[in-house]
Amino acid sequence: MFSSFQSSSVNEQVYCPFEPKNMYLLQNLHNPETILNMQANKPKLTTIHKNFPDEWLIGEPLQIQENEENTVSSTEYTYGSDDLQDMECKSTLVDLLLKGAGAVEASDWALASSIISRISSILLNIKGEYTTFSDIVFYLTQGLHYKCQNAPQSHLFHELVPTQKEPMSAFQMLQELSPYLKISQFIANQAILEATQGEDEVHVIDLDIMEGIQWPPLMADLAQRKEVSFRITAIVLDPQNADTIQQTGRRLTEFAESINLTFRFDKMILREEDDFNNIDVNQAVIANCMVHQLHMNRRNFSFVGTFLKGVRKLSIKMVTLVEEELFNFTKVSSLSLVEFFSEAIQHYTAFSDSLAHNSTSAGFRLFAKDILGLRVLDCVKNFPINQEEKLLWYHRFSSLQDFKPVPMSAHNISQAKLLVSLYGRSYWVGHENCRLSLYWETRPLVTATIWSPNRG
Repeated sequence: MFSSFQSSSVNEQVYCPFEPKNMYLLQNLHNPETILNMQANKPKLTTIHKNFPDEWLIGEPLQIQENEENTVSSTEYTYGSDDLQDMECKSTLVDLLLKGAGAVEASDWALASSIISRISSILLNIKGEYTTFSDIVFYLTQGLHYKCQNAPQSHLFHELVPTQKEPMSAFQMLQELSPYLKISQFIANQAILEATQGEDEVHVIDLDIMEGIQWPPLMADLAQRKEVSFRITAIVLDPQNADTIQQTGRRLTEFAESINLTFRFDKMILREEDDFNNIDVNQAVIANCMVHQLHMNRRNFSFVGTFLKGVRKLSIKMVTLVEEELFNFTKVSSLSLVEFFSEAIQHYTAFSDSLAHNSTSAGFRLFAKDILGLRVLDCVKNFPINQEEKLLWYHRFSSLQDFKPVPMSAHNISQAKLLVSLYGRSYWVGHENCRLSLYWETRPLVTATIWSPNRG
């Protein structure tokens, strides 16, 4: 699957001179089995916590004070190997998470701290096999700890960092085993092809180009048109990544030369929306905004609002927007923290289950540690709680009001369904109100929409 890029026609493949495995430049250290073996050979800090990764544990577990005002009573929890799968155990942890979210939202820091300590104690005393659900509970609890201004510094929590400098092998697993990334790129590319039919020059302004894997299929399709040029302006959110993005541009340029496509690559560091005044636009301009990409951890979502406001200044033809369903811009500010936590538990459980279904345990653990945890924590950190934060969030993304949704074409829908069908029956595509969503069983994971500016 990695040896070629799929074109916008699902059944057609186009040879690409730079394969993702070469682009990632993975070393042996990035092999999941190697990392897990290294972890297994490390000396254990303590025996009671043997089922949790060592890097989660710093010193002894936090002691819980009982019978203190606003303190949740605590008992010693010792579950057997299968007990964490028991609905009663899960229900207890879910109830505690939701109560903790309510306490944080009400600024009841004493109660919130006590609940965090209670959850920490339960997690630290779980015996048996380590599970996806305990992962999600841990990451959400760490998010609560971040939101709780006066919470004690629990020994269980510390800043999450990837085990790899560039966790590309985890992204390779995601690209290989799930349609999560492919479906969004495919839908966006098909929409761009349809919107630029008859245009001699196509210009895409890409919010976060990463390794540029989205673009070779589109470039191959554009090359089949006569005398068409293609231009990409890559938006740089972190100046430290400018060199990496420039390398992406070089590889895309080499690919364009191999298929005889006239191509131009530019990059622009984004600081404020007025920066878009420096982009010359003489072509059909498309803004590409892939917000669901999991590598966007630790980035402020305000960049997305700045991007949308900035492209509105240009005479753009269309915006392709792909969002993680949990963090839908139009509904986030209307949710309470309790509602958000309830949605987050279901969302990340479904997402994790979808990956664990098709991957090895070693591969999934690598993904959970390097990618999922950072993503969950980042979403909680960025969720607006008080009225001031919600108002700021609303103003950041109010630029969407200047656009109207565009219906997906029947061809785009049918081809997206065909692509997803290759990954098994539990994945499926839902279409409603101009929104095309990837589902795992009953839960939407990611949603693609197309927007055009209101001209009136």
